Amino acid sequence: MRNSFVSPIIEFFKYRELIWYQVKAEFKQKHFQKALGPLWWFLEPLLMSTVFVFFTTILFKQTFGEHQVIIIIMVTLIWRWFSRSLENAPGLLLSFQTELKRTNLPLLPLIFSNVITELMFFGFGLLVIIGGALVSGVHVTENIAYLPLLVLLQFFMTISLVTFFAKYGLLFRDLGQILWMFIQVWFFASPGIYSENLVPVNWQWLYQINPFATIFPAWRNILIYGTPPNLINIGIWFAVFVPLALLGLRALQKGRGEFYKRL
Repeated sequence: MRNSFVSPIIEFFKYRELIWYQVKAEFKQKHFQKALGPLWWFLEPLLMSTVFVFFTTILFKQTFGEHQVIIIIMVTLIWRWFSRSLENAPGLLLSFQTELKRTNLPLLPLIFSNVITELMFFGFGLLVIIGGALVSGVHVTENIAYLPLLVLLQFFMTISLVTFFAKYGLLFRDLGQILWMFIQVWFFASPGIYSENLVPVNWQWLYQINPFATIFPAWRNILIYGTPPNLINIGIWFAVFVPLALLGLRALQKGRGEFYKRL
């Protein structure tokens, strides 16, 4: 049990320079080698948010009020960090199969760098969101201190799922296509572009199984409405995802020999 919880943390600090190198390489490859470069950090979620605003406000006549646009852009950025990390997961180990076959390249830095790269993208966008919220008249309160808690919760949730899909991406090579469809359904089953109040009361108990039924409203409460999040629900999800993330990382580390047979 001690190795399961301590080993991934030791591995993170041991290979922190390698993780940072991979993050910088990913940034350079994905963003700085494009014509518009870092502008895509903001253009992509802005374009996606425009589509969601059209669907919710014009077609379905649903709104969060005067801060509708800011909320949807914020949700798009939050979801992008999560969804991109998961979409990359099934092919993550396969993309390094040559290095893994010929060297003793550690596995965990590959997982950490994938999630942290998308987290940094989200961080840049979040600065713009906070600036836009202030300009639109939102008053920042002391509850903004809860933001790191939400980021940490989503980090552990993402790590726990990425390790799972990275592992089974070697066994099922078409997992990426199946996962992409599942992610799209998951987003629309989460109260990001609509209020959780629209969910029928009889289905609320099932709806709360979705962690984003806690995460999305918490972000809105903290940044837009200036109220504290539901700390009980957040604590429950921490109790779920922290052990899953650490155990998943440990299992990935111990399964290296089996992975060689699949590469």
